[in-house]
Amino acid sequence: MTLGTVTRSIRRLKVLENLIFPHIPETERSQATIFEKLLATSGEDAASEILSRDPDSVTSISTVGNGEWGRIGFFYPQNSSHMMNWMVYALQQRAAELGVTGGFDIAVRSSYATENIISSAFKIANLCDNKKLKGAVILGPALTVCDPSVRENFYDILTHMLEIMLIRCGIINFEDAKAPSTYVKVISELLR
Repeated sequence: MTLGTVTRSIRRLKVLENLIFPHIPETERSQATIFEKLLATSGEDAASEILSRDPDSVTSISTVGNGEWGRIGFFYPQNSSHMMNWMVYALQQRAAELGVTGGFDIAVRSSYATENIISSAFKIANLCDNKKLKGAVILGPALTVCDPSVRENFYDILTHMLEIMLIRCGIINFEDAKAPSTYVKVISELLR
């Protein structure tokens, strides 16, 4: 585990403490419990509805709340538009399971090209800035269409640019799109 991963995990822990401790019984209040939801070191939360639902079964989007989380953009690889509805559903479902209230406005829904992935990072950042987004949720490309090291560079460049623009960024690895812990990380990034 890199120092950057440890730092991000601790920052996420602090965000989640403030968001979900009021909803956790006194006997279960511990940083270890939150770390488990965040990192899933003992396995994913079996009680989460996200594990039992198929991404293709989510055919429409309905948002909850009054936009308290701000204007959020959702970005996904081209030819993966079916995952847009899933990302919104899974994010809202996991927030409800954790007792995190509020919702977001979907300000942007956009695909990006995976063949020139680094230039896509710049285009996504530019679009986020132009639309004055508070946050972005990015579904990364599948490992079958993008080399893992190139994908990591894409993430690094994109998150760095968005941080400079003060835009919060939640990254979802394509292969982890059904993991409840993934959405705990996204929530902690969007609400920090």
